[in-house]
Amino acid sequence: MLKRANRDSRRDRRRAGFKWMGAILVLSIVILLPTAAWADDGPTQDEVNAVSRKLFCPVCENTPLDVCPTEACQQWRDVIQTRLVEGQSEQEILDYFAEMYGDSVLAQPPPRQWAAWALPVLFLVLGAAALVFWLRSWTKPVPIAAQVVTEEQIDGNQPHTERLERELTEWE
Repeated sequence: MLKRANRDSRRDRRRAGFKWMGAILVLSIVILLPTAAWADDGPTQDEVNAVSRKLFCPVCENTPLDVCPTEACQQWRDVIQTRLVEGQSEQEILDYFAEMYGDSVLAQPPPRQWAAWALPVLFLVLGAAALVFWLRSWTKPVPIAAQVVTEEQIDGNQPHTERLERELTEWE
């Protein structure tokens, strides 16, 4: 009977130890699982700069957002980081800034503005073609119809020639 009591007490101690180990395991999972989810601090600075590179500073002219030291750019980078934490994609963030501030803040204009790029080139080509056409027509010799002068026409100008000859002789 004594042996049996020793065996039962050892078994009870093992069970109690397993219960404690199980409780510790469950408690550690309950504690560590949320902290693992919170361990993600959000987007890295490289991810924020990847989006910032595609935007221009609202204050400085032609300065990318990722290298501009102004306070406005820092605020924009904070907005980008917040939106990345919210789970927005890069394109959604770029669309947000383009909607709020216009397409001029985008480093690369959207393809829907093809006319802004194509029309100046079209006008330049048409202007060059018009200039070439005008220069060619200007340098072409224009045929002049020869007029036949008759003696009557010469005699009709007789008073003028007589006056001219008289004035020339007086002048000498």
